[in-house]
Amino acid sequence: MPARAADAMAEELQAALAALNVPAIVMGDAERAVCSLWPDLVARMDGRMIWWSTSRRSVRGRALWTFAWVAPTAAARLADTYRILRTRPLPVPLAELVDFALDLPEVNDAAHE
Repeated sequence: MPARAADAMAEELQAALAALNVPAIVMGDAERAVCSLWPDLVARMDGRMIWWSTSRRSVRGRALWTFAWVAPTAAARLADTYRILRTRPLPVPLAELVDFALDLPEVNDAAHE
């Protein structure tokens, strides 16, 4: 499969996730990009494939990794993992940070008045 710009692939993934009602933040450049969905759920891409750590662990307790070649496939699988992770409680400091980030537009609006 020919390589293309990683940032374009990340934006395509972000759009596919948005269609599934999964928020994501994209960062990167033409060589490497990431799409962050939730703490510990970050998809990485290099223009050829998209890979991420699943919510499952190996028998040794290590993270299991998976990949997809195209954004729609990755988005469907990432959305499933996202929904699983959303049901699990976060550690308190991280939960407070996520709550703050989810409320950020109102905080920013109030700070700029």
